[in-house]
Amino acid sequence: MKKFLLASAVIFSGMLAAQSYAAAGSIAITGTIIDKGCDVVGGAQAMDLDLGMVDRTAFGGVVGATLGSAPLKISLANCPTGIGSVGVVFDGSADAENADLLALQSAEGGAKGVGIAFYEYDSTTQIKLHHQSVYNPLAEGQTDLVLNYVAKYMATSKTVVGGKADAVANFTLVYN
Repeated sequence: MKKFLLASAVIFSGMLAAQSYAAAGSIAITGTIIDKGCDVVGGAQAMDLDLGMVDRTAFGGVVGATLGSAPLKISLANCPTGIGSVGVVFDGSADAENADLLALQSAEGGAKGVGIAFYEYDSTTQIKLHHQSVYNPLAEGQTDLVLNYVAKYMATSKTVVGGKADAVANFTLVYN
């Protein structure tokens, strides 16, 4: 009986060891490095976006409620031929309560319970922070393009505290 248990234990442990080192698949990575992308009109200058002044009580104690919509336009020029479309990724500090949102800059007397949400041009399809927007196509021979997005304040807490509500985002162009 002891020999049977010992043999079973050896076989079973051998099966576990084999499973822990078994290959599950492979990943084929492809891509292209381009010499130069599109120029952002205005170059590296900072863009300003004003979401305005909103009443904290207008969020209604609803997490996910949005206010202060403002259009965000990124103008591109001199896009090289061969690029079929352009998208964008918005980056910055993520909100502590909702990582899909841009965090407000922490400052004494600053607003709390709110983050900044980015949306596609339709103002309803959210672009999560650190995720790519939809691609905007370039027609053959087209070298200029305007990317249209929307930014809004979004409540991250039932209780919103009023105060300065500034944030800084960066963006990266993504080509297809």
